[in-house]
Amino acid sequence: MLGELSAETDSGAVALGAVKQRVTLAVLVEKRGTVVPVAQLIDAVWGRRPPKTAAKNLQIYVYHLRQLLDDPARISRQATGYQLDIEPGELDADRFQRLTGAALAEADPTAAGALWRRALGQWRGPAYDGLHHVPLLAEAAERLAERRLTALEGRIEAELGSDQSLPDRLVAELTDLVGRWPWRERFVGQLMRALHRTGRPAQALDAYERGRRALADELGLDPGPELREVEREIRATSAPGGPAPAQLPADIADFAGREKEVDAAVDVLGKTADALSVVAISGPAGVGKTTLAVRIGHRIRGACPDGQLYVDLAGANGRPADPAAVLAAFLRALRLPAAAIPDRLAERIACYRSMLADRRILIVLDNAADHAHIEPLLPGTPSCPVVVTSRVRLTGLPGGHLIDLRPLELSDSLTLIGRMVGPDRIGVEVAAARELARLCGGLPLALRVAGAKLAARTHWTVRDLVDRLADEHHRLDELRHRELQVRASFGLSFQGLSEPAGRLFGRLGQLDAPDLAGWVAAAVLDCPIADAEALLVELVDTRLLEVAGRDALGQHRYRFHDLLRVYARERGRAAEPAAVRTAALRRAFAGWLALMDRAHGAVFGDGATNSEATGRWQPIDGWPELLLDASLAWPDAERGNLMAAVRQTADEPALRDLCWELAALSIEEFAAFDDVEDWRDTGTYALTAMRESGHRSGQAALELQLGALHATRRRYADATDAISRAHNLFTDAGDSYGIGLTLRLRGILRLADGDLDGAEESLLAARELLKGTSTEAHVLIYLGRIASYRAQTQDALCHFGAAAERARATHASKLWYEAIFWTGETQLSCGSPEAAGTLHSAADHLLATGTQVADGYGLFARADGYLAADRLADAKVTFVRCGSVARRNGDRVIQARVLQRLSQLALRLGDAPEAVRLIAESLTVSDQAFPPLDRAALLDAAVDAYAAAGDLLTAGAYRQARTDLLTGLGLPPSHGRPARPRSSG
Repeated sequence: MLGELSAETDSGAVALGAVKQRVTLAVLVEKRGTVVPVAQLIDAVWGRRPPKTAAKNLQIYVYHLRQLLDDPARISRQATGYQLDIEPGELDADRFQRLTGAALAEADPTAAGALWRRALGQWRGPAYDGLHHVPLLAEAAERLAERRLTALEGRIEAELGSDQSLPDRLVAELTDLVGRWPWRERFVGQLMRALHRTGRPAQALDAYERGRRALADELGLDPGPELREVEREIRATSAPGGPAPAQLPADIADFAGREKEVDAAVDVLGKTADALSVVAISGPAGVGKTTLAVRIGHRIRGACPDGQLYVDLAGANGRPADPAAVLAAFLRALRLPAAAIPDRLAERIACYRSMLADRRILIVLDNAADHAHIEPLLPGTPSCPVVVTSRVRLTGLPGGHLIDLRPLELSDSLTLIGRMVGPDRIGVEVAAARELARLCGGLPLALRVAGAKLAARTHWTVRDLVDRLADEHHRLDELRHRELQVRASFGLSFQGLSEPAGRLFGRLGQLDAPDLAGWVAAAVLDCPIADAEALLVELVDTRLLEVAGRDALGQHRYRFHDLLRVYARERGRAAEPAAVRTAALRRAFAGWLALMDRAHGAVFGDGATNSEATGRWQPIDGWPELLLDASLAWPDAERGNLMAAVRQTADEPALRDLCWELAALSIEEFAAFDDVEDWRDTGTYALTAMRESGHRSGQAALELQLGALHATRRRYADATDAISRAHNLFTDAGDSYGIGLTLRLRGILRLADGDLDGAEESLLAARELLKGTSTEAHVLIYLGRIASYRAQTQDALCHFGAAAERARATHASKLWYEAIFWTGETQLSCGSPEAAGTLHSAADHLLATGTQVADGYGLFARADGYLAADRLADAKVTFVRCGSVARRNGDRVIQARVLQRLSQLALRLGDAPEAVRLIAESLTVSDQAFPPLDRAALLDAAVDAYAAAGDLLTAGAYRQARTDLLTGLGLPPSHGRPARPRSSG
């Protein structure tokens, strides 16, 4: 059985015949002494599809076997099958079993070893070799193979216990056995003991680590108690006694802030865990990673009685420490003799992890280059907590708790400075101290330099140092004190960059933009966006740039820390001539202009003036679709950058040709709904630069846009003055398009003032000068509104229709939406059955743009569409939503109109008190922000509400107020009372 099936008689070896006959004998041997049913024999010989002659053929095989064995009686026929009888000692497997039993009972290792060897000598190969296709025999062979391995373990155990053992020979044999059966713990333990006896404890512990991994990988198990005991014995006898390692640096007395981070880390590291506990601290240079790691270490060192290991891995300086060298130092600190330290890295890792097993040692890995740098230094068991610091984010660490450090808050910055120089000194110069913290950007390294300087120079005031830091060109020179240098710390990160990334870093530093998208990096390098994005990732990974989140379009936004921007600007100026830097800036600003052209064209059609545009830039691989498809939403992400761009181009004479266009386009884009005061200041700054440069076209365009900006804040006198100056400049230049723009704006101002005739006169004159442009559509919309105010419904609809056609032809989407919106509103006012469809169409398009302002008008159009269709409940719900959006946008005009509509709805639903409440709120909201003619409509609604509520006195007062308002405008009291849509119910 124990090898290829064979038989011998007194006459010699027996030829057992063909495979099926051999299978018959093997099954009878395996089932010896018992009856084997015919069906079972047939199944073993032929499987599931035996021939019809199987029973007859089986009889023939048995007959031949009886003849071969020289004793026909050995195989007897029983009622249900056949039986083979074997005498004791005739079968090799029985002899093997008897000898292994004797070996187990033998106390003398040498004698036991001899018995084990005799037992194993019964084997000639795998049991039932060549017959494993029969399931019954394959199972039997597997059982016998396990007994053979057990006997082999017994033989080796006896030899290890014998005085005559040869451990060197055993090491070779056991290495082979462990390689074939790495999960058999007894083989692993025996190999460890053999290695240890030959003076190789490190390799013994390495064997333990490999066995532990094999158990985990193959079976999902930890080593058993016997194997762990072998490991403990080897470690105990290999490592001489001595004090526990205590390598943690001293804590810092003036530590400030980071309390939440410390508490969270201590909580993670202090818990008993089933897996490795790692706190990974990341952040840019100088943010205080090492200081925080040391503070955390001192907080938990009491829970690590076996000591602390600390290493500065120098990962940021381009020459990171070799993990093999670090492991050798750690092993020496753990009292492993130098001669026992393995040569190979893998063996050092295994030895290190074995020596840490079941110990409670804190490990601090400071300044790691990346995940691969620290992986060899991580322990293999959860008993040793780990703190890691790195300038890169170490994601993917097992059991990792990530702390991404940001600069200190103002209060913590002041606390740190105060602890270094004394709170009294700070207390008398609070404002200067705040400015100092701002100039240091909350960066602990910079704050420590500042504090150290003040502490060393007691004759300095805080203001003295602030004044020295105020000059950006010398700020990093000032932020150095002895060994503390902010510039040098930044330089360690910079020197690890690739050449293209370093060039990008220096060029981006020249921009004043608060944050930027990937295409800006492509612009300063004049390369494809995809290439620039890869370099941005490199800058982010080295913490020289940070991700500021995503904008409304889903683009990543990037920004500098203030001091890193100063450093980047230094590097750029040192690396490249001024002409190259200026060209890079020009491409970035020209990229903003190109996108503003598209955004402005989609909203307004033609530009702010008809002056010939300066050069535009676009990426080599083209603009991303998200920018081209979201022209209405794109400016929201760029408003801060555009303000910065206007000021930077104004300050740089070589870039002033870009300044006025950036300002004019931006003001027109944002004037209706953005921070008007900021844009007024920005536009005024640009206008001053244009005046200094004598750029009259730029002056005219900016005067025009500033006039529009004044108009949005109802500063009509300022608006009129600015428009007049623009008109004169355009007239002097012979710019008919510019004159048309000023006349258009003058007409809109006159309409807002209630002067219908004057507005119409200006707008008609503007139309003559703007024919064929999309701006003509804007003029036609206002002519339509004038006709609507005069109740000239057909004229109004004609103007709105012509505006829509002109807007569609010139791809001015915002003007097309506006024309459709006012068409629907006019149809609603006269009870046209087409109103609902028109208003819903306008709503669909407005809401699809994704901007907040368009949302307000879109919801208003939707609600009016429901009103036109007598769906009053839907109208009410939608008006309420519209009011919420308008309040969020600060749009008082829409708020007042919504309240007016809700008041009218309340009347139609029979709730006069609610109608009164709503119209009173509408009049309060509108106040002076409403154009006079629209306010007259509110007063008209107030008359209806108070009259329905029975308050005739108040109704009369509002009727008189309305009459007085219209009379003041030169209009009859009956003006502007359009037909009201009525419910069919």
